[in-house]
Amino acid sequence: MKYFKRREIDVYSKWRRLGNRLKSNVGIIPKNMTSSFVFIGDQQYKRLKFKDTYTSENANRILEKLHKHRFFPKVLIQHENELWLEYIEGVLLSTVNDAICEELADLYYTLHVTSPKQTSSERFVNQIEVNLNFLHKMEIISHKEHRKLQELLSKNTPEKVWTGLDYVDAIQSNFLTNKSIDTLYAIDVDSLRDDSLLGTGLIKANTIWLNDIHLKKIITSLKAKNAPDFFLYTLFIQLHFRSKWLKSLFLRDKQRRLKKNRDILIQLTD
Repeated sequence: MKYFKRREIDVYSKWRRLGNRLKSNVGIIPKNMTSSFVFIGDQQYKRLKFKDTYTSENANRILEKLHKHRFFPKVLIQHENELWLEYIEGVLLSTVNDAICEELADLYYTLHVTSPKQTSSERFVNQIEVNLNFLHKMEIISHKEHRKLQELLSKNTPEKVWTGLDYVDAIQSNFLTNKSIDTLYAIDVDSLRDDSLLGTGLIKANTIWLNDIHLKKIITSLKAKNAPDFFLYTLFIQLHFRSKWLKSLFLRDKQRRLKKNRDILIQLTD
């Protein structure tokens, strides 16, 4: 049996890793995993280390459901709190065209039809109310804005919502693409969430980088495929995502981004 030389490179610099450790000591929420690239001979893999075994097992379980689909990396091994994945070649998603919109629609259709279920919106309403109360207490939104948002929530709460698999952290750096054939890959497996409010990932993308025209094209494609109709209550999903995201930015001490985005909630009342 041949011996293959091994080496490992951390994805993030040592200064960023040290900063994350220091933040956790002063009440700032840190990242819940570390990641590195492992080279064995001429093969390359991505190694994820989570803080607990449950998260690793859960990510593996979700990826097993999706193993037939090309959008997501294949699992090499799950061992205790570690998950080793295939390395996918590509470049970070930078531009969006009609072909990429169709890829995004196919990706989210794949997720949304895997294990969808309709459930009461009550727990999501509770989460929004908790988020709004916290943002008010931290003076991120005013008393008047808080009241307006509560009224908006009351008027736009659906009786039932769709839940299931979603790719929730849909920022551009969590997608790779092969530009020559406009093929899309979702590479951040920690963004795959089960029992999630369907539509969360696309609403986050639309909030941060995906324009309304492209979102409409994606939703039109999902409608044509008879996907779960989360698009009937997108304002509710926006309230849920945006309130949670602003709270997260505050608790992760992302002050610059928080200042830049603090108005995204109150804009919904215009």
